[in-house]
Amino acid sequence: MKISIWQQFSSNHSADFTLVGTFESPEKAEHAGQELRKIIEMIGHWWEEQGEFEDCVSQVAQMAKKKQLTPPEQAIASQYNIDWGREPIDWTLTAEAAKGVEVYRNLVFINPYTETWSSTQPFENLLNLWGGLIACEMEYSEHRLTFTVQFAARDEAHAEKMAQQLAVMWQEFESDSEQFGYPFGSYQRDGLTFSIAGFPVFWFMSELFQRFQDFIGWLEDQQCTIINYAIEETPRPD
Repeated sequence: MKISIWQQFSSNHSADFTLVGTFESPEKAEHAGQELRKIIEMIGHWWEEQGEFEDCVSQVAQMAKKKQLTPPEQAIASQYNIDWGREPIDWTLTAEAAKGVEVYRNLVFINPYTETWSSTQPFENLLNLWGGLIACEMEYSEHRLTFTVQFAARDEAHAEKMAQQLAVMWQEFESDSEQFGYPFGSYQRDGLTFSIAGFPVFWFMSELFQRFQDFIGWLEDQQCTIINYAIEETPRPD
């Protein structure tokens, strides 16, 4: 059986980093997500008032060379008393960039809405300020994002069915692993309980939010009980 949510695809946009904040509760994650969207929209609206998008691209590059922040960035850094960094964010030139922030349960995902040369700041500092634990994958960094999911089948017959489906999926993963030279994590079963650990998410960097949500949703559609899940940084293989 093929599970389409895992197939490789071409994204319609790219990002140079993926940032995930894990919070104690969905409520805290939603608060952080709302605040981040407001911040990005404020900066985006300022840029929209400056002129045409192409002109703003040139202007933000010049400001970066001068180590100069935009007025809204200076105001927000002062409001939250955080280190913003020395350069303006280059992917928040429209309010639409707020779509790069998404929330799922107790997780906040940040993906630049366009290609970027900017770092993960000030977003790491803001997520930390609101109580988030940070995991990040940047292009060419020494770490990658992986996720762990532990779930349980409702009975033995259901567990056997899930084992068969996952065995087919895992065979496809291993085939891709050999082709691209990236090992996948571990898949284990203990009675009714299944564990997938250290699974790399680099296959769908800018679509991490949707793909992770789809996988958890698929498990719940199969009437599995989600025990726990996490997205973490792990060293890249040599």
